[in-house]
Amino acid sequence: MMDAMPGQATLVDAASFAGMWLVMMAAMMLPSVTPVVLLFRTMQRGRAARGSPTIPTSAFVGGYLVVWALAGIGADLAYVLAQAAGSHTRAGSGAVPYLGAGIIVLAGLYQFSPLKHRCLAHCRSPFHLILHGWRDGRLGALRMGASHGLSCLGCCWGIMAVLFVVGLMNLGWMAALSILIAGEKLAPWGLVMSRLVGILFIGLGMLMGAQPRLFPASGLQPVGTMAASASGVHTSTATAGPYLLTLAVRPPRGSFSLAVRDRGMGMAVIGAHVTMRITGMGAPKGPVVLPALSGRNGKIPGMYGAIVRLMPGVYAVTIDLKGRAATMRIRIP
Repeated sequence: MMDAMPGQATLVDAASFAGMWLVMMAAMMLPSVTPVVLLFRTMQRGRAARGSPTIPTSAFVGGYLVVWALAGIGADLAYVLAQAAGSHTRAGSGAVPYLGAGIIVLAGLYQFSPLKHRCLAHCRSPFHLILHGWRDGRLGALRMGASHGLSCLGCCWGIMAVLFVVGLMNLGWMAALSILIAGEKLAPWGLVMSRLVGILFIGLGMLMGAQPRLFPASGLQPVGTMAASASGVHTSTATAGPYLLTLAVRPPRGSFSLAVRDRGMGMAVIGAHVTMRITGMGAPKGPVVLPALSGRNGKIPGMYGAIVRLMPGVYAVTIDLKGRAATMRIRIP
């Protein structure tokens, strides 16, 4: 139901995330922002007909996107800090569903707040921006777009927070939440829909908190956590730049298998040069190459592995992938 979507705080990864985030915003917000964009363009065409200077609509849209880009980078940074805190607590991954439940309940409560209602009223009436917030010139258009973006952010941040929990780039959730956003802003009964969404989020969050086992592998996934299955397979997750890494170790043979996915699109990463360095008693001194794993029908997309025999104990494993590194802990019983 839910996909992992860890964040990164480096400048390069922040820029990469911002690009992915803007593409996602364009897809999700286009239906709801279209009326005000078309109204702005119509006003500019009217000015052109009167011989007055005109401003390209892209300036307005640019201001709108800048607000959402900054909001996305800020959310991604907060996401990283939450992951780092979660990976250093005793609760570990067990606390993740409760954190996600709290975020969803908070998003639901926000649907009933006065600030939500003011921002929603602004978004539902694009004429308000034209009549009371008009600015001349390119800078004025940029400010108008940013102003509308702030109102839109105030209206929709709770819904976007839910998207972080359930998994960014999860197409099913993206489509569902996009319909909710468009319905709130465009439908005649949008205000009623807003309250219904709030009730839905509160109920979903309470269910997640009461029955966390019903919501495995949420979008909030602590980095570097270890887990052991009933079959003795130990798994650990981490991120290396734009990549999500899941390492599985199967004792006693010491079979290492690594799943690599793109953290933005969730797609398997193929054809990568992957190495692994193990630190601990009896570990190999040099790096171990992890070739692509093969099955009956050829290479398995995004899967790499090797067999390394190790003594019982806890080891630090550093994965190097395309110049990006991540360290995880494993336990050999």
